[in-house]
Amino acid sequence: MSIQYHTALVDLLQLNKLNLNQYEAILKEREAACGVRFPNAVRELFLMEGISQKFREFTEDDLVSNNITDEVAKLQALGDPEECQQGYLRIAVENQGVVAWYVRLTEGDNPPVYHNNDDWNENLNEVEWVKEADNVVNFMYDMIAQSCFDQWYTGLRLELKGVKPNVQLLEALKQKYKSGPLTDNKRGVVYRLPQKPFAPKPFIPQNMYP
Repeated sequence: MSIQYHTALVDLLQLNKLNLNQYEAILKEREAACGVRFPNAVRELFLMEGISQKFREFTEDDLVSNNITDEVAKLQALGDPEECQQGYLRIAVENQGVVAWYVRLTEGDNPPVYHNNDDWNENLNEVEWVKEADNVVNFMYDMIAQSCFDQWYTGLRLELKGVKPNVQLLEALKQKYKSGPLTDNKRGVVYRLPQKPFAPKPFIPQNMYP
């Protein structure tokens, strides 16, 4: 089985191994327990051996739960049957448990990611969800890639507006920079082109206030 969704993330982190034996068996057990099939982009993510450690290393947040450190144990905790029956799957949690990130199980193979805005209502349909990313692929890549900028707490964001670059310019940029996932929606097109060679750095807590 080859990587279909998270190719840019695999290239970024050099995670070239899918655990199709132990991990896939656990995934199927969790799907059976929850009575649903998880979206394909989520399934592929959790088949990547070492992804939980990398996510923690580069974001200081956690996949699945912030109370579990072992990757296999995290996978065994993926999916709360009651939440899944409401149509939601939690994929990550902020390190202090302030917010959690979810996908809706009815929104396709690579669904948008939402956070719960620190609303832990057991009735998930009453939560005022905040859209974090257009899909799981972008969420994972952006969460990890931004660690290369020493600006975690300053809210640094770079946004360019203008005419869409032509094919020749795009190819030239891709030769110079490493390409990340592409976002193309009604708001416009986002090309992720981190500097090459790209070396993401682990999250290092900084003093928010000088």
